[in-house]
Amino acid sequence: MDLRQFEKDSLVQDACLMQFQHLGETANKLKSNFPTENSLPYREMVGFRNFIAHDYVGIELSDVYETIIRDLPPLKTKLEELVRENRA
Repeated sequence: MDLRQFEKDSLVQDACLMQFQHLGETANKLKSNFPTENSLPYREMVGFRNFIAHDYVGIELSDVYETIIRDLPPLKTKLEELVRENRA
């Protein structure tokens, strides 16, 4: 899905924003379990969650889309690494 499609699909937008809120909530819990894990952007994840939750009207969809494309893939990789390391 490109940006233009994303901007036209309110169902996908809502789903993504809800998942970002969930991710921020989870980040809050993760920092308690992995407080020394400095490679996770806890502050940014929680801050983005708070922005979505409290300023829904001011959200720029292009920023959300760029975050999905640019920031989520490396975050997913890092979280998968943490899971693997902590299962051993």
